Amino acid sequence: MAVRSETGDQSKPRRKRLDGAEVRADFGLKRPMAKRAIGGLCRAIAADGRSADFLASWKATQALPEKARQLLECSGTSPFNKSLAKVTPRPDVLLFAVQTYFALVVKVVAAYAVLGQSRDEAISPNEPLSCSAEALAEIENGEAFRQIGIGAFPQDECYGWYAEACGDEIAGSVREMSECLAGYDFTAYISSGSESHELFGDLYASLIPCALRHSLGEYYTPEWLVDFVLDSVGYDGDPSVRLIDPSCGSGAFLTRALGRTLSKMSAAPTGPREASSRKRQLPSIVGVDVNPLAVLAAKANYIITLRSLLPFGHRVDIPVHTFDLITGASDEQKKQGSSKVATKVKPGRFDLVVGNPPWVLWDNLSPDYREATKPLWRDYGLFSLSGSKGRMGGGKKDLSMLFVYRSIDRLLKNGGKLGFLITQSVFKTRGAGEGFRRFWFNRYSTWAFICVKSVHDLTALSPFPGASNRTALLICERSDTPTRYPVPYTVWRRRRDGQRTLFTERASPIDLAERTELLASPIDKDSLSSSWLTVPYGLMGPIRKMIGPSPYKAWEGVNCAGLSGCFIVRIIEALPSGDLVIENIHDIGKIKVKKVSAVIESDLVYPQLLGRDLKKWNARPSVHVILAQDPETRRGIAEETMKAKYPKTLKYISAFEQQLRERAAFKKYFNPKRHPFWSMFNVGTYTLERWRVGWRIMGSKMAAAVLPFEGERPVLPQNTHAFISCETEDEAHYLCAMLNSSLVNFLVRSYSVAGGKSFAPPHIMEYVKIPRYDARDQSHAKLARLSEECHRAAEQGHLELSSAAKLNLDRLAGACFGLSQHELRTVQRMSEQGT
Repeated sequence: MAVRSETGDQSKPRRKRLDGAEVRADFGLKRPMAKRAIGGLCRAIAADGRSADFLASWKATQALPEKARQLLECSGTSPFNKSLAKVTPRPDVLLFAVQTYFALVVKVVAAYAVLGQSRDEAISPNEPLSCSAEALAEIENGEAFRQIGIGAFPQDECYGWYAEACGDEIAGSVREMSECLAGYDFTAYISSGSESHELFGDLYASLIPCALRHSLGEYYTPEWLVDFVLDSVGYDGDPSVRLIDPSCGSGAFLTRALGRTLSKMSAAPTGPREASSRKRQLPSIVGVDVNPLAVLAAKANYIITLRSLLPFGHRVDIPVHTFDLITGASDEQKKQGSSKVATKVKPGRFDLVVGNPPWVLWDNLSPDYREATKPLWRDYGLFSLSGSKGRMGGGKKDLSMLFVYRSIDRLLKNGGKLGFLITQSVFKTRGAGEGFRRFWFNRYSTWAFICVKSVHDLTALSPFPGASNRTALLICERSDTPTRYPVPYTVWRRRRDGQRTLFTERASPIDLAERTELLASPIDKDSLSSSWLTVPYGLMGPIRKMIGPSPYKAWEGVNCAGLSGCFIVRIIEALPSGDLVIENIHDIGKIKVKKVSAVIESDLVYPQLLGRDLKKWNARPSVHVILAQDPETRRGIAEETMKAKYPKTLKYISAFEQQLRERAAFKKYFNPKRHPFWSMFNVGTYTLERWRVGWRIMGSKMAAAVLPFEGERPVLPQNTHAFISCETEDEAHYLCAMLNSSLVNFLVRSYSVAGGKSFAPPHIMEYVKIPRYDARDQSHAKLARLSEECHRAAEQGHLELSSAAKLNLDRLAGACFGLSQHELRTVQRMSEQGT
């Protein structure tokens, strides 16, 4: 639909700006055309035997992670939105049809953009495309593009099946698409290379459900973020610089890089010979992706962006390849089941490697892919933990970690620079991130160092809509020398005053943000792979005085190992016999269970703290937990003992036997044939000690309290808490005061993942050097008294300390850490600013 200009010649329609938002609006699910086309494709799949073969072939190429597979296997939980709910009951068929529709849109837009241009004519608005069967076949088999010098496009074996199965019906859709495209201004799009936009990512994100895309590790990268990455690696469009995006998706990085190159080329003063020579060669910008559909879109974006260079004077193949960088297999080799390194895709070494690699947790990868890539994880040293440490804390590795090492190993030349968007947790988390933070590898007797130049923490800007990822930009070089610490570490936040730093018409989140410059260094100077400590300039010295192993050992709270709804209960009534009438909290935790009321013995029922029940200076349990666990053996109480002493409790627990046996953690860490099916985690003799101080593991601020008793029963913390057992009440209160000081809060925030599940886990005591309690030390004694006063005030509802009390607490804690008054004031000031 043409939009008429409000000024100037009213008789001439104003064409629409060609960008991703317009493409999404015209070809997305809000348009009846899209629903008709997708519906027709679904009907063809169901009715045509050959289409079913195409579906089977498509499935064979989809190495889906477990989450994606689960979403597509259950028709009752289709991830697709209501606009397509009535099209088909099978999510896998619907996904195939939606992807085919998306591929068709990509091909039609690319064809409309370039096929109306001859070798001798200036660029002019195109006539509507011919929608005959012959014309569609020429687009589909690539002959139409080969005639103008473009080879290997579409080169599509998965999504061209519609031409035979439902050609007539799709021809109508192509006619509608062509009429819609007549309203776009393609000439204005290519007049300025710097304004080149990726056209299809926004449409893809609207067609494929967010849950499904994220399970595949696909996150649409906004243009402002692409530009920020290119700026950060110093790419200005120099045609002599070789650049590659090894996870290019639909081509956001390629398109913006091409725009810079075209601007650079057009701005350079040249004679006719140089101009003709440049017109015949492609920029040194390469794309790779494992997803054929993404490669198709990236190639189309590439072609449309380079429309001003047509004709090339000879055939050119667009340098975007379907290729798995990690396994080294091309799309063709995957179909043939080959494990050899691809021979067709040899991108060579590059000056710059940029992009947004796939973010998929190790546990969510398909079993086959985990097995295929396991040797690489080991070769690069990314599996740094073994035994129980690896199982309990080191298993949350992300595929992006391996992708970084693989890209540097296979693509980056020595001295070349890499700029990747990865999860910020790789710099802070213990266990899972330790192997990554080695920043070197030795494969085939070749040593290479990853020299980190800078990191940008973009978490507060929430770059990816609909996702809660902690985003960071890593800038590093392949080098002969290791990373030199400290490393510049920039934290970006939205401006508190709401003002822009650059007054542009279309300001990006970076334009509206403020930055805090920090320095990053391993918290353990003797272990360069330890978690990064990030502090402002000038504070590294004072903070180092607080860092070191503590004499105290911390533990994680009681862990139900995956079925909290069985063990966590409410007491409905205490019977005269001493037994209890209980009701399970059936909807707590990820796995829901049936609601049950029962009479059980009181011996194994303990008050328990949920995450919300512990606040600074105050812990009040809201539920109870059945602790059928032997603290000595660290597994469930023996069945013989349960039958003899606690038969009612055993009967109640047995009602959940099947679900308890199916717990992933139980099957992984216990022997189902020898260990009771009610076994739990993190219960030892320390769990039941009289004096304990606990704190929340999750969150962004330290919040500790001395854990109380209820009658003769200790209040047990849930596994969302950590705790320390103490010998005396005074020692518990001293520790609580130290943990609640702004000094400890600042230190923990400086090296942990604030706001996440790993903010303050038990191992913080390996780095927070709190001295052992000494009753003869006046500072220790005063801290214990101060904690007692704070607990009494909290019982009366006064949870916040006065300014004077906070200063006194920090002064006493600073004395214990050996800080000077100047150092103390500096740390306090930075803590108050929330750095």
